[in-house]
Amino acid sequence: MTHGPQTLGEIAPAPQDLATIVYTSGTTGRPKGVMLNHHNILCNAAAGLEMITVYPRDRTLSFLPLSHMLERTAGYYLMLLAGASVAFARSIPLLGEDLRDIRPSILISVPRIFERVYGRIMEQVESAPAPRRWLFEQATRIGWKSFEHHQGRRPWSPDLLFQPLLDALVGGRVRARLGGRLRFAISGGAALSASIARTFIALGVPIQQGYGLTEFAPIISVNRLEDNLPASVGTPLPEVEVRVDEHQELLVRGCSLMQGYWNDPGGTAQALDPQGWLHTGDQVLRKRPIINTCLSPRA
Repeated sequence: MTHGPQTLGEIAPAPQDLATIVYTSGTTGRPKGVMLNHHNILCNAAAGLEMITVYPRDRTLSFLPLSHMLERTAGYYLMLLAGASVAFARSIPLLGEDLRDIRPSILISVPRIFERVYGRIMEQVESAPAPRRWLFEQATRIGWKSFEHHQGRRPWSPDLLFQPLLDALVGGRVRARLGGRLRFAISGGAALSASIARTFIALGVPIQQGYGLTEFAPIISVNRLEDNLPASVGTPLPEVEVRVDEHQELLVRGCSLMQGYWNDPGGTAQALDPQGWLHTGDQVLRKRPIINTCLSPRA
């Protein structure tokens, strides 16, 4: 007996159907296959859009592997939901050229990329004549003060009058290396040094740190542009419940939480308690409401 071709409606997956199995990196133990359904991923991407504003005119340059849930959710699905465009880099060695050609307005990255760019900038600064080194120091000092002022954490001071000129002389050149059109950048997957983040922010590159786990599809928290603390991983997404247990371990749950580990009921039972909380294995310093700095940000 033969059957005619199925329609899209007949083969459309249900929200709770398995969408993907993503293996953890193995840095915290044996790699595990994280089972995520369609609802997990779309819920996470939609909640991310409530934390950061993405416009249809935005463009991102994708260079992280799509096997990395940070790139897949934030750099791909979230952008598609917002109607933004995604360009794909040719390779990491050609990333500098691609940034200048594509001129992204949003960048999703791991700390290593920012560390490499920062290292090259500092090499040039250290080998520059004394006046240029002084100019860079003033640009970062006053640029940071300007950022803090606009964030509402510092009063206005007269030296901020020099910020536009210093930004044009120093900050503008740094931003040109990143395409010259960047509205903000998200750093996740590991902790980015607060001093490096501060330097970029002072030079007009708003880096927002976040925190997540593959088991959560993956975004748990992120800084907002209007409330950005470089030493912090921000506040939880709207759909995320968080609590800290007696051992200062961060526990999370919500619609992005995985179905479990593939063929690993023991590992699943260890990670998920009967109340549906994911035990992240990360400790938390509670200096802001709910969550401030997780000691080992990862995604």
